[in-house]
Amino acid sequence: MTMMMINRKFLHETLHDNIDKIIKKHLGILGCGALGANLAISLARRGFSEFWLVDYDKIEDHNISTQPWHKEDLGRRKVDTLATELYRINQVQALTDWKGIASTSDILNRKDLGWTHNIDLFIDCFDNSKARQAAQGLYPKHHVLHVGMSNQNTGEVTWDYAYTIPPDITLDDPCNYPLSRTLIELTVVVSSEAIIAFLKTGSKFNYFINANNLKIEERTYITK
Repeated sequence: MTMMMINRKFLHETLHDNIDKIIKKHLGILGCGALGANLAISLARRGFSEFWLVDYDKIEDHNISTQPWHKEDLGRRKVDTLATELYRINQVQALTDWKGIASTSDILNRKDLGWTHNIDLFIDCFDNSKARQAAQGLYPKHHVLHVGMSNQNTGEVTWDYAYTIPPDITLDDPCNYPLSRTLIELTVVVSSEAIIAFLKTGSKFNYFINANNLKIEERTYITK
């Protein structure tokens, strides 16, 4: 009997669902917080290696519980820390250089950013309406998947054509609202599957996640 030797870094993922043809697609992760950072790491562990990371924030103490940082990372830029982690996982070369930019939304509003032409898919993981509006402005020229969470322990994975920008939560501190790891992890898993389905087949599936009862519902919208 002939034994076929398989020596693959992502053996288990490949046996489950061979995605070799799409792992070189260029993904723009917009917002590298609870959703964006965890999503990028999840995709890198599945074999993806081309990321453009967009975030202006630095790591603060309250980020430790919901984002993949460590105490020694406090004060560092999220994009730099995430890029280092992605490289450690899969030698990912992530674009993170946004010098001279005043805010996260300004990165997308600048008209001279030729890098956007190379992106196969933008994933909007921003947590405020101004940045989300900038992300939605990339459509219809680019494909944009919007991933978000609410203070009601629910999340959404919604494609560009069906997306409505939600209002900001009125809080003294925009990060000062309940956010469960269950919701984060469920939303990351669902958005990962939606991304892979799109890159493989062009299908755009929308989902609503309710971490209160652990339900995931597909939502159908009429194409605009």
